[in-house]
Amino acid sequence: MHSEINKIKNLESIPRVVKNFINTEEINQFLKHFRDEVCSNVIRFTFPQPPKDIPQKKGVVPNPIEKANYVKKLSSFIESSSSEKTNVFIVDADGEHDIFNKPRTNPCFARFIYPTVGYDGWLYHCSQSSSPNFRPMALGDLNKNSFWSLFYDYDENNFTNHLKSCSQKMEETGCRCDRKMHVTNSKVISSNVFDENQLEGYRKII
Repeated sequence: MHSEINKIKNLESIPRVVKNFINTEEINQFLKHFRDEVCSNVIRFTFPQPPKDIPQKKGVVPNPIEKANYVKKLSSFIESSSSEKTNVFIVDADGEHDIFNKPRTNPCFARFIYPTVGYDGWLYHCSQSSSPNFRPMALGDLNKNSFWSLFYDYDENNFTNHLKSCSQKMEETGCRCDRKMHVTNSKVISSNVFDENQLEGYRKII
């Protein structure tokens, strides 16, 4: 079992990438291992997200046209590989939500949903910003204050100002949303959970 876990760790990046060439035999081998031997419940094929401030050689991260081509050619093949116990599919979240290379979706609600404890003992806005270079937008030092006191340390009566302050700090530090936060922020904004006047005021500020 231990050797099997190590094998999975070594291959954990594979399901997130459709390579820049189509090799159905390689995909079949991967599926055979994770579907039939490991018995994964879900196998999701997707594309790498452009990393922050790290230049990539052409072709490493497919552009929107290339991704659409891969999806068109691979969708039926991949989705027909599902079994009774394993759901297999391919996703292009960037294309579905128009977020390819988009830095962030504002206003951002990550600190309420994905607050993250950094290795330095600070509570950060989210996993994407959980290191000291994003300290200006951190919620605070857990060595000095409790999780919940930091979590609720904002003025609920001036929520628009809180959103404005967060947005300014994000712009200054250059943080980027990952795909789940792009989608989550979009869903929260369109859900009408928050007072439209608050969000409208925020939009006017930025």
